[in-house]
Amino acid sequence: MAIDVIDVALSNGYTDQEVAGGGAIKGKNAVVDNISKSGKKNTVRFKWTLDNGTVLTGDMEVLDGEDGPKGDNGIGIKNVEINSSNHLIVTYDDDTTEDAGEIGVGSDVEANPTTTGTEAHLDSIEIDGVPFINAKLDADLATVNRGGVNLFDINNSKSNWKPTAASGAAYSDGATSNNSYTTNLIPANKTDKSKFKINFSSTPSYYRTFFYDSNQLWKGGANNLQQDEDGLYYIDLSSSSVGAFTQICLVFTTTNASMYNNLVVTDYDSFGDAKTIINDLYLSDKNVTMAKERLGIPEISDNVLEGKKWAVAGDSFTEGGWSSGEAPLIQSGKYAGQKAVYPYLIGNRNNMTIQNIFRAGRTLAHPSDDSFTNTFADNYQSIDADADYLTIYLGINDSHHRPNAYGSDGEDTTGEITLGTINDNTTATFYGAWNVILIWLITNRPNLKIGIIASNACETDDYRTATIAIAKKYGIPYIDLNGDERTPCMIRSTNAEVESDIKTLRTNNWRISSTNSHPNEACHVYESTIIENFLRSL
Repeated sequence: MAIDVIDVALSNGYTDQEVAGGGAIKGKNAVVDNISKSGKKNTVRFKWTLDNGTVLTGDMEVLDGEDGPKGDNGIGIKNVEINSSNHLIVTYDDDTTEDAGEIGVGSDVEANPTTTGTEAHLDSIEIDGVPFINAKLDADLATVNRGGVNLFDINNSKSNWKPTAASGAAYSDGATSNNSYTTNLIPANKTDKSKFKINFSSTPSYYRTFFYDSNQLWKGGANNLQQDEDGLYYIDLSSSSVGAFTQICLVFTTTNASMYNNLVVTDYDSFGDAKTIINDLYLSDKNVTMAKERLGIPEISDNVLEGKKWAVAGDSFTEGGWSSGEAPLIQSGKYAGQKAVYPYLIGNRNNMTIQNIFRAGRTLAHPSDDSFTNTFADNYQSIDADADYLTIYLGINDSHHRPNAYGSDGEDTTGEITLGTINDNTTATFYGAWNVILIWLITNRPNLKIGIIASNACETDDYRTATIAIAKKYGIPYIDLNGDERTPCMIRSTNAEVESDIKTLRTNNWRISSTNSHPNEACHVYESTIIENFLRSL
């Protein structure tokens, strides 16, 4: 096998690249992992490790040269490196060095690397397979020799639209159709432009190839989508029953919009055969995503709340205390149309599923005379078994049900609820309800991440301090919206350690009105970030 110094240097040159979505690997040292031979073809496998521990390999094929007369004995190569001036420096066994010149676009070495990653799982996805990894090459540093042109032009294609399937109809004739997509017109015929490959990640629910003449008039349509032995989609127009045509468009329906946004249509024969002269090679995020979709690799988000289910227990400070029809609404996203209160604001930002266990006037405890039933003690066992998070933000209304209570926030205060003692085992007292509920949750929902929010606006501060004592008793994280060293003072704080003037300023700024002291929209927005970060810490 003949590998000259240029071939060896390619191991460094190849790893002097940046791959978007795969982690920066610029400047990583590659080592020769394996050399295998098949006939006159030699495959050299290089291996390097990313900063995150991912091991990547790249294959380079080198063909044997013609056998010639035996030459004189030479000296071996000890080291090869590319210096800061992009010159190839060779060090021989006798410690002499040679500047082999600048390494650049002029190199006549072709590389056909295959990227595999033990952590990334991009096994057998070829960098030179343009439809699925579609290398983006720096025009100054690399050139494409042949093949792999994407014939799909998203700027001249149409979404949520189908053309009219009638003889003589123009390509521009059509109608809106949800989840339907129509590509640009692609030059085609039955002879030299008859076979195309398409990078669909799954079979569309509806597919047609529409045929047009040179005047962009409809000649016919066919469902001719096929899959080859590797599961790749293609169309073959050579045996089409449609008469003469000069161009086609692909019409398909899918709820997976990424199939359209990431669509690649290429000539069948050049599909995956494009060779590149590599100096710097870049992979776009879009193409890495396409490769993952093709392999069925799920996207892994670094957002721990993404897609999780959150059970939210609360009262009017959670549900919102606006009068009917006055509540501000979320304008867009998953919870568009819901009140702009902290659970839905957080759920909207993180694509969370909210289990609603909050209601105005709700208490934690259940009065012993059964005269009042809007209690969490009557609902805690309804928490979904697959819930990931639970927050309990209650106590205001329990304080309104205490003996000789003087306030209500406008809610029903029927039925007496005493504070009780920290070892109570009954849902009829505030302490006791906490004990019964938390023991059941820890027993029956052992993997549920529970967070306690010490309620502000209680009639007396002992409900706040009782909540904190319970959180410490069970080793459950808590935040205190009355203000402490970890949490800002929110509306209607009862914490005596917070300056009274500060509490008044906070309340006046964050209440709905002078006659309605429930949190306003600005208050919900503000505390939503506090509670969201609390969730992330659980």
